[in-house]
Amino acid sequence: MILVFGGTTEGKKVASLLDWLKEDYIYSTRTPVKYKVGGEQINGELTFEKTASFCVEQEVKVIVDAAHPFAVNVHDNIKQVSLKLDIPILRYSRVFPSYEDEKLVRLFDSYEQMVSAIEAHKSFKIILALTGVQTINHFKSLWDKRDIYFRILDTELSRSKAIETGVDMARVLPEDPKADASVLMDTCKKVGTQLLLSKESGESGLMDAKLQAAKQFNIPLWVVKRPQLPEFDFEVFSDKELLQHIYRLRKTILKKGEDLQSGFTTGVCVAACVKSCLKALQTRRFSKEESVLLESGDKADFIIYDGKLGKNEASCLVIKNSGDDPDVTHAEEIGCSIRLNNSGKTTFKAGEGVGIVTMPGLQVKVGEPAINPGPRKLIEAQIDSIKKEVNINCGVEISPFVPKGRELAKQTFNPRIGIEGGISILGTTGVLRPFSSEAYVNSIRQYISVAINNQCRRIFLTPGKRSEGFMKAVFSDDLQYAFIHIGNFIGESLEIVAQEKVDEVVLGIMLGKAIKLAEGNLDTHSSKVVFNAEFACNIATRLNYPSEKVNKIKQAKLANEIWEHIPYAKEERFYMEVVRLAKTQCVKVSEVGQSIKFVLFTPKGESIML
Repeated sequence: MILVFGGTTEGKKVASLLDWLKEDYIYSTRTPVKYKVGGEQINGELTFEKTASFCVEQEVKVIVDAAHPFAVNVHDNIKQVSLKLDIPILRYSRVFPSYEDEKLVRLFDSYEQMVSAIEAHKSFKIILALTGVQTINHFKSLWDKRDIYFRILDTELSRSKAIETGVDMARVLPEDPKADASVLMDTCKKVGTQLLLSKESGESGLMDAKLQAAKQFNIPLWVVKRPQLPEFDFEVFSDKELLQHIYRLRKTILKKGEDLQSGFTTGVCVAACVKSCLKALQTRRFSKEESVLLESGDKADFIIYDGKLGKNEASCLVIKNSGDDPDVTHAEEIGCSIRLNNSGKTTFKAGEGVGIVTMPGLQVKVGEPAINPGPRKLIEAQIDSIKKEVNINCGVEISPFVPKGRELAKQTFNPRIGIEGGISILGTTGVLRPFSSEAYVNSIRQYISVAINNQCRRIFLTPGKRSEGFMKAVFSDDLQYAFIHIGNFIGESLEIVAQEKVDEVVLGIMLGKAIKLAEGNLDTHSSKVVFNAEFACNIATRLNYPSEKVNKIKQAKLANEIWEHIPYAKEERFYMEVVRLAKTQCVKVSEVGQSIKFVLFTPKGESIML
């Protein structure tokens, strides 16, 4: 389950995307909202205690913080819950322009500082505050001294909140803040505004419109700076980045059950872009979504991003969903540029990040872009279909591109088989179907092999992104290829590194998996084994911890609760024993002489190593 804190433009975008993905989620807002979302909607202020309890009850796996940047209490509560329950936070942040070169703009650290500055400037008699109904009381000392007007949302709830402040309602201007900038300019002119007030609300808070109004009337725009937010596990600034992170999380903590999910090949991603570009050249606009009909009769649906249109050329991209297939291009940008010509033929060129074949023996001739026959056929089918639909007969030059293709190709076998400059565009049916956990284990084997072939004699195994980030902070000088995600397949991964005769292995995991491993469980997936409080309790008892601590551990529902009862210390006996037991299980799997290090990470990234 995903818990979304919304009530903002970003919150709506998150809900819309999760609806498209058919993800289960709960949408939380402080006050009721008029719009409907596909997930369960709740409202009301959630304290730290309520949020923590709610997350446990609803089995929340990820928190998406899309709350307003000024909702300080909300952000702090979310962060504390994340630390307590080890739930990652995905923050959808606003884009904030720089105001360094704007002479009319003055920034303040607080409303108190702003009010003091206004009181010191006697010349500002007529003021228009665009800071929202929640901030009216901040300016109470000015109500009787200046003609200060407050623009608020044009809703019953905002009106009632304004009335509660006791402000003269003649000074309250209900208005749609998302209206055209000209509406704000009309309001400024109507009241004779001499000073505009705002909070740093970012692009989605329509700061551009406020700046336009200030420039139009050559009046100062004073802005309260956004507060400093806590650190988040992940931070995105666009719908595209959000989709990428959700796809990545689906392979780890958002994975549902043991059934492996199918995805789509790189070839079908390119085909969707080609189709979208061709249609856009006819309609002069890109659609938000595009679908490709596969040989099976199924449809592959994509959201279209970054559409660019010229007279006879166009380009766009999609985000690839590989499902549970072990694929280095999962959640990456896959795009295509097309150019119309008079040849009547379809030709292929390698765009940025797509490899060129330099050795014989592959399905594509030497010198050609590494686009296999399967995706070529699929792309040509899309072109033929659109040509018939709009009755055109022209040539089309196809240039697939993968922005990170050169970097990603280093994690594949392309360099070894003579494909240079990027990845290959592959796929026959358009669908990636991982049949079992064997596919995931084989991917681990491939990654380990690639690491070895890139001269990595020390390999780092972590369950996922968060623990990898902690590991990189400790071992910052090692190559990227050396860090490998193994999910819950600890036993299988250790067998592979033993077979490959890796010189040194470092396994880094969090407490929950560490206790499972210490008990002898080499597959730590929650469907196979759950946290055994009795086992943890026995460790504490054997080490002579006080009875009150032992009893609290015995009652724990989650392993992370133990950190509250036994705080972190570098050589705390309980955690050292967990590490020792877990490492013992690891050594059983490996060959004699292989060096194994085990690292236990706290939710804050502190480490205990043996």
